Amino acid sequence: MPTRISHLKLLLISTSAAIGGGPRHVHDILKGLGDRFSFHVACPQEEPYWDIFSSLVGPERMCRIVSGKFSFGSLTGMKRFVEKHSIKTVHSHGKGAGIYSRGLAIGGGLRVLHTFHGIHYMNHGLLMRNFYLEIERKLSGLTDRFISVSEGEKETACRMFRIPQEKITVIHNGVEPSGLNPSQPEPEKTFTILYLARFSHAKNPLGVLEIAGVLKDRPEVRFLLAGEGELLAQAKNYASRYKLNNVSFLGFNDKPLELMQKSQVLVSTSHWEGLPYSLLDAAAMGLPVVASRVTGNNEAVLHGETGWLYAPGNAQEAAVRIISFADPAVWRNFSSRSMAWAKERFSLSTMLERIAGVYSS
Repeated sequence: MPTRISHLKLLLISTSAAIGGGPRHVHDILKGLGDRFSFHVACPQEEPYWDIFSSLVGPERMCRIVSGKFSFGSLTGMKRFVEKHSIKTVHSHGKGAGIYSRGLAIGGGLRVLHTFHGIHYMNHGLLMRNFYLEIERKLSGLTDRFISVSEGEKETACRMFRIPQEKITVIHNGVEPSGLNPSQPEPEKTFTILYLARFSHAKNPLGVLEIAGVLKDRPEVRFLLAGEGELLAQAKNYASRYKLNNVSFLGFNDKPLELMQKSQVLVSTSHWEGLPYSLLDAAAMGLPVVASRVTGNNEAVLHGETGWLYAPGNAQEAAVRIISFADPAVWRNFSSRSMAWAKERFSLSTMLERIAGVYSS
């Protein structure tokens, strides 16, 4: 049994408590390492994770901050919270949270850890992008240790933010098998492709609609798009304009694993990623994946064994890869390898032990 390290107090910071990879990651840390460290959490008071975090650490160890955008009031409140609870280590998750953690470190006395969860600067204009890059480069000097969820993300961080390689530890996201099994394809039955992501520039939802356009003359093929976001209206207009009757928009869904269970393929059309949980959940379940060959996706998918990677923007190639899984024998081979791959490479217990090692070092 691991030794309890109750004297080590940590503040975990996230600028979102809604459904997403960052808050899920924080939840896994709290649930998996809560008996070894004394955790406190700073995040917005929003569903579903505020109540979940509060139940794990206690309401007195929760610090409320504004959602998404930076707030000096939130930073000031966190400073008082850190002093009140004698916290010496902070661990921020995502770009916005990283500004808070390094702001807290000004003046010394705090150890700062920061996990990127995807490097999302490329969707900004040139002026704003350069501003963010310069800020991040300056803030790196206030950071004791970076954690990257993929090797590609580490390489991007070193190049863009000029961070020394030895200052970044790669710890892959980890998942547990759900116990659910996806539905294998059957002749003359509906062949379901699932898109499960935010409708945002980074996730590129129009990319999956382009693939649906290539396959719209195949009556057995159905695309289910689950999620919300700023590009949802644009995506619906695109589907209407091009008469994509093979596409259904499901909106937000709080039971993604059940959707995976009813699908034959998961598709990701992202422009960039950190290490997407949806692809790892799919692998652990044995659901084959077709994904754009970008940072994050290219480590979550073992090309030609657990799924297929296609050239970003090449809807024709993606469509061919998707249809290859209509063959039940091919599907079963990929499904079996996916489950073994997830167990071997993306274990939740391994992720937690490696994070605990960073905390204790």
